[in-house]
Amino acid sequence: MIIHDIKDRDPRGAKTQREGLGLPFSEEILIDKVDIEGFISEKDQLEGDYHGAGGQTENVALMVEISKKNEEKDKAAERLTSESAAQKSTLQSIAENKRDIENSKEEEIRQFADKC
Repeated sequence: MIIHDIKDRDPRGAKTQREGLGLPFSEEILIDKVDIEGFISEKDQLEGDYHGAGGQTENVALMVEISKKNEEKDKAAERLTSESAAQKSTLQSIAENKRDIENSKEEEIRQFADKC
């Protein structure tokens, strides 16, 4: 039987853990070169779109404002629809309870009339 004692001999790892710099190896965030290139190309595309807009910044701001207003309108319409459906179901429930109570009271009246 052979027992090996393995110790961390990496001076960089010991230094960063000792000074509190960086994360332990198990918690490091690893990014591929493809991901970095994707981020860079997306950044370049957005910068190009921004610079290409040039004098259209007012139109862009107006379009953003219009889209926000449309989203608010859609949310309000959805809320109104859901509230309307909830109120309708509540009213149906109340009407059903009323019918049940009326039927039970009518039955009590019939039973009382039969006794007399």
